[in-house]
Amino acid sequence: MVLTGKYQVGVYGSYAVLIAMTGADYPPDKFFQTYAWSYGDKAPNPYQSV
Repeated sequence: MVLTGKYQVGVYGSYAVLIAMTGADYPPDKFFQTYAWSYGDKAPNPYQSV
């Protein structure tokens, strides 16, 4: 199912999850990174680090 711009989609997770999602066929609009699960790595341009 493709939402075709009707809704914004976000992903919440560790550095590895955010990097994996950037290569997805339909990448999310927003990225929320959990710094505690990322072992000190920081994804480029997260919407918010929590």
